[in-house]
Amino acid sequence: MYVELTSRNTGKTTRLIDSVIEFLLKNPNNSALIVGHDNWHRKNIQQTIHDKCGRPCEYRTITSHKMLPPVPNATIKQFVDEFWLLDEDKLLIDENAYYTGTRSSFNEKAQTIWEHYKNKKREIQPELILKKHKLC
Repeated sequence: MYVELTSRNTGKTTRLIDSVIEFLLKNPNNSALIVGHDNWHRKNIQQTIHDKCGRPCEYRTITSHKMLPPVPNATIKQFVDEFWLLDEDKLLIDENAYYTGTRSSFNEKAQTIWEHYKNKKREIQPELILKKHKLC
């Protein structure tokens, strides 16, 4: 799970696009689902990916106004732009998803995702430090 919350016009969508391209190039048998609140925005992201990546990314991006339920070992990764704008029933916690959002007031589901991410980060870091110390 990756969650980025920053101010407006800080390059979140550009980094999301670059992450989609990197994912598609590293995983030639997988696809990317671009989730966003508005069709024009989703299609614009999809077109930019195709323009920047070309043939290796063609026909491997899908757009949607809602997330898919997470599936273990799925061949599709979800990239959610401005996740706090999605209706709560269209937003899910997916440990493999990439979420971006502008610092603003969250709906309850978006707040849950942000808290889940922060809690996971807190749990992982000490575990990694302990493992590192045990190996030394």
